[in-house]
Amino acid sequence: DMMDRMRANAAGVISGAYSNVSTSSTASNPFCDTDFCDPDDQADQDLYDWSAFLHNLRNIDNFIPLLPGTDSTPASGAILARPNGVYTLVISWNEKIGGSDKTQTMSVDFAP
Repeated sequence: DMMDRMRANAAGVISGAYSNVSTSSTASNPFCDTDFCDPDDQADQDLYDWSAFLHNLRNIDNFIPLLPGTDSTPASGAILARPNGVYTLVISWNEKIGGSDKTQTMSVDFAP
């Protein structure tokens, strides 16, 4: 989803709005779904939407995050800028393995 969002907002990518950002439980909604936003604000909206999949930013009753986490280590996502227009998208979450919480991480490199 974030790769597609970045590809759809090339101006935001070029300006660096997606460089080295992470999901957050305190992300603010710029309301680009109802107001006009410039490319940098659209990048903020994309990060907010991604964060809302992992944190209850919209105050939904019985919210279940898209990926499992713990109170001390919630699921998270990050976009890392690399040389030559390449980005690394990283997601981390926790799973119970052998009765213990184990952090899992997946990353993918791409060029929007």
